[in-house]
Amino acid sequence: MNFYAPDPEPVWNSKLAAHALRCTLQTVMNERFAERALSLLDTDFAAVARNALAGFVNEWRPRLEDPSTRAWEQRVELAGAIDLAQVHAARAFQLRPPVDFIHRSDAAILLREQYRLRMPGVDAGRQNVNRHLVRLKWPQSGVFSREYLGRFSRLQLRCYAAARWPLSIEGADIAQALVLCLRYGNHGLPEGLIELEG
Repeated sequence: MNFYAPDPEPVWNSKLAAHALRCTLQTVMNERFAERALSLLDTDFAAVARNALAGFVNEWRPRLEDPSTRAWEQRVELAGAIDLAQVHAARAFQLRPPVDFIHRSDAAILLREQYRLRMPGVDAGRQNVNRHLVRLKWPQSGVFSREYLGRFSRLQLRCYAAARWPLSIEGADIAQALVLCLRYGNHGLPEGLIELEG
């Protein structure tokens, strides 16, 4: 492939897109999205979890049914995750993007502040926040358009910090599940919730 060509051959674009999709799917499988979302069903975050499960089904079932993915080694695992999610998902997915988006520079400051708060005595200025931010930039799901490209949700960042540098094990488990669910938006969040503490 000639990476310097002004118009790369469509066949290569297609192959690169397919490879990127498979990598994304493998990440989702490694995260055990459906299982983690289910862990929120007995909490105050059940509604956001059910909506996220519906979003997961909407995003990945068409891929599973696409003939071009028949060779994917993750198909059986994906089918099981979709079936599990479908049982507990909301009837219809509600597309509700976050309303607390911030720029990358502000996201970096927020993560460092959280690191300083949760890891006292450690130099927060030396923390490489870029390796964390790359996982949290929007959009994180294909159900959202690219108009949100490069933005960061303040709530999701705080949940990530609570999971990454926990003050309690229980809080870390809930926070990690929320980080994953919030990639499908904020629908179902408890009224008045602005940030996660603990």
